Amino acid sequence: MLYHFLKPLIHLYFKIFFKKIYFTGLENLTQKKSIIFAVNHPTAFLDPIIIAANIQPSTHFMLRGDIFTSPVIKFLLNQIKTIPIFRARDGFSAVKNNYGTFEIVYEKLHQGENILILAEGIAKHEKKMRPIQKGAARMVFGAYEKYKDLDAIIIPVGVNYTNSDAFRSLMMVDFGPAIKVADYYSIHAENPRKAIKQLTDEISDRMYERIVHIDDDADAKFTEGLLAIHRHNMHHPVIPVVDNKNLELLEKEKQITETINQMEEAPKSKLKEKVIAYLGKLTSAGINDIGLAQKQRYSFMNTLILLIGLLPFCLGIIGNFLPLALGRWVANAKVSKIEFHSSIRFGVGMITYIFYFLILLIVFTSIWGWMGLLYAFLIPVFGRFSLFYRDFYLLWKEAKAVAGQEPDFVLDLQKERATLLAEVLRAKQ
Repeated sequence: MLYHFLKPLIHLYFKIFFKKIYFTGLENLTQKKSIIFAVNHPTAFLDPIIIAANIQPSTHFMLRGDIFTSPVIKFLLNQIKTIPIFRARDGFSAVKNNYGTFEIVYEKLHQGENILILAEGIAKHEKKMRPIQKGAARMVFGAYEKYKDLDAIIIPVGVNYTNSDAFRSLMMVDFGPAIKVADYYSIHAENPRKAIKQLTDEISDRMYERIVHIDDDADAKFTEGLLAIHRHNMHHPVIPVVDNKNLELLEKEKQITETINQMEEAPKSKLKEKVIAYLGKLTSAGINDIGLAQKQRYSFMNTLILLIGLLPFCLGIIGNFLPLALGRWVANAKVSKIEFHSSIRFGVGMITYIFYFLILLIVFTSIWGWMGLLYAFLIPVFGRFSLFYRDFYLLWKEAKAVAGQEPDFVLDLQKERATLLAEVLRAKQ
């Protein structure tokens, strides 16, 4: 089945596309019940597939119905366990198709399977939770009406990116405690509208707890700056790429955004001026905050490590350049909406790499036999090394730029950034 073929490949490619993935709250998935995952939606496709690729059992996810445009596409999308959902903007005739969609969902839940719904209903590239739609509550109550013995829960999920549009950024996925639908069913029996609203409100509240949310769009730029400043103080171990225990990054990013959301306008304006002034000094000096935070990265030992690793890095780049470059080119040249950029880059890169590797495998094996098979499998190994090398080099490069500044200037900047972080963090201590 296509779903089970792609699932491990997608899981692996996420470890290439992202530098670090933090999965937390997995202990909330241990209940043997049907699950509806209510997930936020900052990108087009990455949000649902990161969850589907990393949890058991398999998960069906809702996808915009207007994408199901031909029998071939419908067949392929059905093979990867997608279910079409139609929106009002698709037209009344299209929305009528949702009756069939709901029946599919009811049946899947009754069979003990999982359903993922993008609860905001629209993809938006921003650190903000948008209003939650009532679809999840309506679906689960509809399933309970049809199958009285149904035992289902809703798991609120927050998917957060340090920069969803950037290659090798960080991702944080947090699963919240289960919402027991049965607790609302007695209310639904008496007043369906009230029950749907109450359940939707609880889904919204529980999702908000796990999402980095910047309330005012006018605060987004300087808040992103503060988040990056704090992030640069943290150490993210290279291995394992997927960390199932560490909640610190998400908690701190939420703490910073909540502090800013709750600030009075006057102190917030002063903080904004300080952040903009600090970042302006960095730009004028031609340096980056991460180089200042991790200036120890520029050292004789790290320079030696880079020299030793240069040859395998070059082999990795040469052997793996085509699929990654093609994914980036297609996304940059063909995608106009930023919400689709990383999804298209991810998808094109992964699919290209599958065919690219199979071709190399066939060619190398036909020429060199078993040695060719070994050469082919060494290519992704060197490719993985080249990603680690690239990340290491970029940090070294930024630290080197800081090392070229006057020591007193660097010391003043370090004090300034420490003051900024203390100001935004102490309010929640």
